[in-house]
Amino acid sequence: MLMLSSVLVLLCGCSGGGGSAPSAEEEPNPDPTTGFVPENPGEDPSPDMIPVDELDRLFPNLPPDPGEAGKQTLEGIDADGDGVRDDVQRWIYRRYPNDELKRKAMLRYAKALQASIVNVDRDSRDQVRARVLDGFRAIRCARLAFGGANEFDLIDEVAEARREVQFQMLNTQERVIADLTVDAKFSGQVVGAEEWTCTDPIR
Repeated sequence: MLMLSSVLVLLCGCSGGGGSAPSAEEEPNPDPTTGFVPENPGEDPSPDMIPVDELDRLFPNLPPDPGEAGKQTLEGIDADGDGVRDDVQRWIYRRYPNDELKRKAMLRYAKALQASIVNVDRDSRDQVRARVLDGFRAIRCARLAFGGANEFDLIDEVAEARREVQFQMLNTQERVIADLTVDAKFSGQVVGAEEWTCTDPIR
């Protein structure tokens, strides 16, 4: 689920990665040595999104952008306590302003990634495994939210959405290091397909 890449390239680390330009979404791979490696490290893969002022008009109850203060700690700032950093939450709303199901799917995935990286130093291997599987399940459920016929339906848009969220999540050296630590603790574990089915579809 996680990549092994240079810690010095801050924006390359990505939990649950796909390819740099996937033609189809790949199944999450329990082998953490396979992961997202962008063609141009440091280049944001995200498309154009709605302007910030439009975001604030459409969603006035979103927490404010924490700015650089949100990068000062591993946890960042989560003013509304929903388990997703405020900067990432706002990004997801800007990316999917007109599709609630897609927003919910990517918020669920971001929440799983956040839990993995902020708890990794105190988590046992079993706890890391459980959190990684939460991320796998989030992607399975995202396939349904993005219009898939079932949770096994490989969808390019889900692969791209996952890449984009990963880029936003791992935006400091400390977060990349935490991501690599999750990678190391998860490495070598065998995961059965039945362990990460979508048991809670997004509605």
